[in-house]
Amino acid sequence: MSYKIDPDDLAWWRSKLLRGAQNHRDGGPRGFGPIAAQHALQLLNHMAQASSFRVEARDLSSLARLVGIRTKFLPRAVAMLARSGIVRLTLRPTLHLELRHDLLARRKNSAQSTPRRHVSRIERERVLREDGFQCGHCGRVLKPAQLEVGHIVPVSVLGADAPANWVALCKPHNRAAWDAFDPEFLQLYRGQRVQKPVGVRFRDGLFWPVVNGRLRRERR
Repeated sequence: MSYKIDPDDLAWWRSKLLRGAQNHRDGGPRGFGPIAAQHALQLLNHMAQASSFRVEARDLSSLARLVGIRTKFLPRAVAMLARSGIVRLTLRPTLHLELRHDLLARRKNSAQSTPRRHVSRIERERVLREDGFQCGHCGRVLKPAQLEVGHIVPVSVLGADAPANWVALCKPHNRAAWDAFDPEFLQLYRGQRVQKPVGVRFRDGLFWPVVNGRLRRERR
């Protein structure tokens, strides 16, 4: 039995993606911004028109050619859709995207909370020590009990759950960061002043931060 997507449901999700790219509860950017959202809409439209509402490709470059989006823009679009919960993402053995059309009519974010691995005491102490026990946003030097380990690129948008993507944050600013990616949020990283907005690079199916022009990443 074939399934027909209600145009009003699809329009609602398009609007949600655009709104979510521009605002979150604290008034800052969420996800990867309006440009990435436009590419996410293009990818969503492609899946909505595809047979069985899915696209599959050998790798990112092949998918980019298939959907007509430049390779460097595609990972952020994929991350935004995967985060919404209406798209199921599989990275291996092939890159596979499937539109969960049965969830469109619910008109609510269906994404599950993203699992995070436990940060061991040794890993936590190492991050805090390398960051000089300073909050990466406000720069205050604090006691270890007043600091938390946060993610620079949130795992909810495929940020790596690894030390290179971790940073010491005071509890209020870790809460304020929420699940948003704001390129200008990070002010300190490993004891160094962040001179320009944080960038991201997509490697091995995850996003890693680019701080002061250097890719911060662990090999897998």
